[in-house]
Amino acid sequence: MTRIRTGVLLAIATISTPLLPSALSFTARPNTDGQSRNASSARRAAASFQETDTPPLLNVPTYSVATLNADGTTNMNILSYAIPTSSRPDRIWTLGVYKGTLTETNVLREGTCVLQLLTEEHANLVPLLGGTCGRDVDKAAVCSSKSMPFVALPQSDAPMVLPRCGRYLLMTVDMQQDVVDGGSHWILNCKVERMWEVEDGTAPHLMGAKLRELGIISPVGRVSDEAKEEILAELGLE
Repeated sequence: MTRIRTGVLLAIATISTPLLPSALSFTARPNTDGQSRNASSARRAAASFQETDTPPLLNVPTYSVATLNADGTTNMNILSYAIPTSSRPDRIWTLGVYKGTLTETNVLREGTCVLQLLTEEHANLVPLLGGTCGRDVDKAAVCSSKSMPFVALPQSDAPMVLPRCGRYLLMTVDMQQDVVDGGSHWILNCKVERMWEVEDGTAPHLMGAKLRELGIISPVGRVSDEAKEEILAELGLE
């Protein structure tokens, strides 16, 4: 009986022992099919890119900048670039001022300007303010003829402004430290000194998408040729 039980136990032990014959051993091989598919997908993705000279169509607020002429009168322009860049300890905005303009001459001489947040009421002024030069056109007189006469801010030595803007920011710039040559534009880091708003509210802010919809600006953000031709014809400056 003892020999029978021992034989049974040996048989059970033999059966329960895992067998790993050398024929079952293997070496992992690289998944070349998967790598090939990934490379092919990457090539197709790269082929889908197309170089362009057109900047992204950003839907940003439209700003006008008011500056003081040498004789104390006010000039206005449209800014392509205006963005808040710091809030403490001083509120700083970075402006891009196009070279060769009267705005450039004024702000570099005076070191101050007023940034105006335009509303949809001001849309028809954009070709005038952004498509003509203050050396050739009395923008104050034309704005007045369009029922948008320049008005004074509470601070008497500031430039005049348009009525009913969304916000007015009086700014100063340190000409020794905060002016950078950006090629086509001067990059100005301006300190906000004072701000005002209209007490009885205003129309919606004038956005870039609205100006493109109206055909006033082009996809690259400039006053469109059609809008410029129209304002020049209106002013007799064709």
